[in-house]
Amino acid sequence: MRIAVIGGGPGGLYLAYLWKSRHPEAQVELFEQNAAGATWGFGVVFSEQALEFLRADDPGTVDAITPRMESWNNITLNLRGESVEIDGVGFSSIGRLELLQILQARARDAGVVARYETTVQTSDQFRDYDLIVGADGLNSLVRRNFEGDFGFSISYSSINFT
Repeated sequence: MRIAVIGGGPGGLYLAYLWKSRHPEAQVELFEQNAAGATWGFGVVFSEQALEFLRADDPGTVDAITPRMESWNNITLNLRGESVEIDGVGFSSIGRLELLQILQARARDAGVVARYETTVQTSDQFRDYDLIVGADGLNSLVRRNFEGDFGFSISYSSINFT
C-alpha cells in the first residue's frame, strides 16, 4: 500500500509514524511545505486522560515526550475580575517544535519518507497512491480538492473579548 500524508504537523507526522510502524510493508510518504524546523504555534497541551489513552496504545511515544513536558493540576479561570480555581484536572504541555522533532525522528526511524520544503499544488499528483491523508491544516488543499466528496461547510463568526 502506498500512502501520501500531506502536512507535517503533529497530526500528519503521528499518523505517518503509526501507520508505518504498524504496517512496515506500506510505503508512507509525508509532504510538508515548510522546512523540518519550521513551526507555527507555541505548544501542544495534553490532558492526563489523553496521555493515559496514548500510553495504552503507544507507550514509546509517551516515554519520548513526557520527560520534555511541563505538568500542572490546577486551572485558574479569570473572568471580569473574579478567579475560580479548578483543581485535579491534570494537564501537560510540550513546545510545538520539540514535539515535532520527536515525531519527525520517530517517523524517520519507522521508515517514513518525509519530503520537507515540498509544496503540493494539486492532489492530482497523488493519483498513484492508494490513500491520501489530508493533514494540511486550516487552508487544506485536500479539503478544497475534495470539497464535493466531503460535503463540508465553513462559517465565520466574530468574538468579542470585552
